[in-house]
Amino acid sequence: MTQRRKPRWWWLPAAALLTLSVSVGIAEFALSLIPPPAPIPYQWDFYAQGQPVLATDVQLRTPNIHGQYKGVTYYSNSAGFRGPDFEIPKPEGVFRIVILGDSVTMGSGVRYKQAYPYLVEEALNARSDGRRYEVMNFGIDGYAFSTSLAELKATALRYDPDLVVYGFTINDLEGPEYRKSYDSDFVAWSSPSTLLTLLWAQYIALRDIAWPIKGSYAREVHDNFFDHPVAFEAFKSNLSEFAGILHDRGECAVMLIHTQLSALHRYHPYRLVYSTVAQEALSRGIFVVETFPYLDGMNGRDFWVADGDPHPNPAGHEIFAKALLDGLNRLPPQCWAPTKPASGNVD
Repeated sequence: MTQRRKPRWWWLPAAALLTLSVSVGIAEFALSLIPPPAPIPYQWDFYAQGQPVLATDVQLRTPNIHGQYKGVTYYSNSAGFRGPDFEIPKPEGVFRIVILGDSVTMGSGVRYKQAYPYLVEEALNARSDGRRYEVMNFGIDGYAFSTSLAELKATALRYDPDLVVYGFTINDLEGPEYRKSYDSDFVAWSSPSTLLTLLWAQYIALRDIAWPIKGSYAREVHDNFFDHPVAFEAFKSNLSEFAGILHDRGECAVMLIHTQLSALHRYHPYRLVYSTVAQEALSRGIFVVETFPYLDGMNGRDFWVADGDPHPNPAGHEIFAKALLDGLNRLPPQCWAPTKPASGNVD
């Protein structure tokens, strides 16, 4: 009787390895044929050519300075913030809005009239309701909320604003209590293999959705908002002071939440931060306007001011302006009542 030969399975792992190697090779080859996204250059303003280059927040905050910042013309008024001079005392029939914030509010990389504070002023004045609206841009690159609050007390209130908007960005917690952990070399790791580099970037993006990996910026942000109470408590204290100052003046306070221009989908990694900050603001009587619903489902890179710089470009500022205008239109009538002039600084 002939003995039945046992099947040989040794070739299965070898076939699997060969199939995997061929698949990886095909994937690498296919990726090499796909051109990388075209770099987004800064828009260069013809009038900025030949002007001194401004690089620090101290320079940007200098009164009556003219120069170029990120390729566009930048000029400040006699009080040291971006834009033209405004009269003191406030003229009759003028409704003034002060917008505090950082580089997003200031309009980093865009012209003064392309930044959302000016776009809001233009839209309000188009109403033809018998008022003249002035929107003052107190945004400065590098400002945290604590710095903006100091600017409100020292300078902005001298202009007798009728309404104050704070443009919130997720790095506004930064200060002495803030804990840094972002590691750009770790997050932006690259390999000679295009496939591995792509897979690594996707891994970081997926981790940011569920539980940000140590070294990513999302992890740093979540750490300071949710795991490092000292930093968030300092922010909440500033928020209380901000609300208190305007409440005492009989004015409405508004918070515009700037969306980070990446991962603009339902799993956007900063949505929990936005909702947490919104709840803190609302509990203090601050009206909240969120910009994320206006950007949900879009390609964030389409709104970057330049390659590697996710500040909003003119199209991004138009979306922020629309969100803020819609939010202002929802304010109760008492927010549009002119306030009585108040002189002096707030200590």
